[in-house]
Amino acid sequence: MQTRTPQVANRLSATLPRVALCTAALCAAVSFPATAHAEPPRTAGALQLGGGFRYGVDLKDSEPDPWGVGLGLELGYTLESAVYVGGVFDYFFGQQVSYELPGRSWEVSANLWQVAAEGGYDIQLSDGVLVRPKLGLGVAMLQTSCSGDCIEDTVGSSSYFAAAPGLTTMFFPGNMVLSLDARYQMVFADELASALIFSVGIGF
Repeated sequence: MQTRTPQVANRLSATLPRVALCTAALCAAVSFPATAHAEPPRTAGALQLGGGFRYGVDLKDSEPDPWGVGLGLELGYTLESAVYVGGVFDYFFGQQVSYELPGRSWEVSANLWQVAAEGGYDIQLSDGVLVRPKLGLGVAMLQTSCSGDCIEDTVGSSSYFAAAPGLTTMFFPGNMVLSLDARYQMVFADELASALIFSVGIGF
């Protein structure tokens, strides 16, 4: 496990207020049209379990890209007050990149998995549509491996603090729940890593 440097701590303290402001603005913007639909959300008082496909778009053009295609699970509960609390696990398969120099060749692979606690607010826009602005805070594990004529410092695993404001849209066909989700992921490594994560899932 990698120890966070003072530089990372400073970046974290500078970025977290922006994350909070972004989440607050998102909540305010989405809650405005909900004033006409004052009844509790369909999720109130319900335990929710879901899973689905993920796709992470690396905003830093990392090579190899640790995101890409992934899978995820979610478990949470919505209080009668419409406040949502839960957790999420994501696993991304990442990417493998080949390198070649005269007399030397090697392949480097990177992938990422993460676990986070999430808090949000459920807003019932109509009988069949609900939106949930949310914020996730947790830990991301970045793993790298190498084969061939490798450089030693390209191999290993490190854990970092991660934050992800986002928005989930839920649809209710019958007894199932279909969800679309978008998050802005920040991983506070020595150099800040970020990605847009899109999810499609099914739940109960």
